Amino acid sequence: MALLIVGLSVSGTGNALTETPLTPSDFQGESWSKSLDLFDYVRKYAGLPGNQAPPKDWSTDLRLNYINISGVKLLYAGFAGVSTDNASLIVPVQAFIESFKTRDGLDAVTASSFLMMMAFNDTGKSLYPDSPDVNDNLWASFNIGRNLEEFFGENAPPRFSSSVETIPLKSSDDKREWTWGTRYKNLATIWWSLNNEGGRPGYNRIPTAFSSYDELTFSYRLVLDPAQGTAQMYISYTIGEMRELWVRSRIGFIPLIVHYNDTGAFVGGKTVSDDSIHRFLTENGIKMSLVLFQRNLVIDHTTSSTSGGENATDGSVDVSSGSVQTLTDTGQKICEVSFGDKKTYQLYNSTSDTTTSHEAVTRTADAKFYAHNPVINVQTSLLRFLPKLVRMMTATQNQNKVEEGLNITRVDYLYITSYPVFGGYKIVNDPLYTAYFKPTESVGSPAGSPSSTLPIMIVVGVAATIVVFFVMRRR
Repeated sequence: MALLIVGLSVSGTGNALTETPLTPSDFQGESWSKSLDLFDYVRKYAGLPGNQAPPKDWSTDLRLNYINISGVKLLYAGFAGVSTDNASLIVPVQAFIESFKTRDGLDAVTASSFLMMMAFNDTGKSLYPDSPDVNDNLWASFNIGRNLEEFFGENAPPRFSSSVETIPLKSSDDKREWTWGTRYKNLATIWWSLNNEGGRPGYNRIPTAFSSYDELTFSYRLVLDPAQGTAQMYISYTIGEMRELWVRSRIGFIPLIVHYNDTGAFVGGKTVSDDSIHRFLTENGIKMSLVLFQRNLVIDHTTSSTSGGENATDGSVDVSSGSVQTLTDTGQKICEVSFGDKKTYQLYNSTSDTTTSHEAVTRTADAKFYAHNPVINVQTSLLRFLPKLVRMMTATQNQNKVEEGLNITRVDYLYITSYPVFGGYKIVNDPLYTAYFKPTESVGSPAGSPSSTLPIMIVVGVAATIVVFFVMRRR
């Protein structure tokens, strides 16, 4: 997609950490935070045979946090931005990886990643009310920009100045609780209409709308309980209030662009209605959702993910009031993602100055509709190269098994959390992830042990695949 190359201006990436190189000894320690230039890293250490290296004047900013406590190793990667020869872009990619021993001593890895925001409205043929499905109107969002004049003409939305703010890694005195996060501020978003014509996932090549909203914030809290053998990850997602919206429309055969904000609707700078952005979204039944994927694996063993006895991998299962549990073929529970404990979300209505609670709807979904949709080639292109990168960087592992087992394009399940009451206002929601591990007495891992290097290889591999996509998609 050419949209990656031109357009959105960015006012820097906020309080960036001082960039420092990664070394094997880093992953023997207890914790650290770093900022990494992935392009520079790949040029030096992870060049892929048969693929072009990133141009010398391209750079990236990836924020990393690492925690190594009681046998649980966690690496978080928050992608802040990329600078090319003609653009600076902010891309809100988030992932965290946990590596640990199961309670019966097997090597386990869990990976969770934010895929995208998706707007939708139900139709008369909806399969799942208040949850997006292939029979609904769906709009995928991307917080990466381009010059919009070719789509919107002289009424193209202005460029926005976005930034990234790091929420520093902190711990309690006993090192059992850790907090951190990333806040993407003043984000600009292009909305693309998805379709499934002829049973083939696709999208409309002309974007439907363009919007800006206050923030997209990911806040993390890790709570370790070695006595119980649990590592609980509380994640808070904050979708900021939508401030501006430009929608493609027409009167008869005349195309036009309607601009909405909190005061009304405008065409060509002239007021045409007092319908605010919030009224427009509400009256048109526009709802918001987050799409995420989960990958759980145990080296040399198979796993299964179920919810209430139903297979969460192959079908659409409503998990709003429950959880998805992943077990090994030996019967050991390795991971549980819970939605029932935090079923409600908070809606902050700035018009009425009120805060209300509403029930979120979460269900697993057919990953093929998203994985095979060309509109999200950004994400699928990143994931496709992960096994090759991990294969090169995990010399202490059985390479064939590593490449096969860590192919996270084989997502265990993809889930969508939906917020039926939206109206363009601020939303806060927080699901719970629990890993079940066998604790160790020491804080860090022994130097040179295979498990001490596995998580960093996985996550740096996830992030480094971003490089491959930008290079291969460059026009």
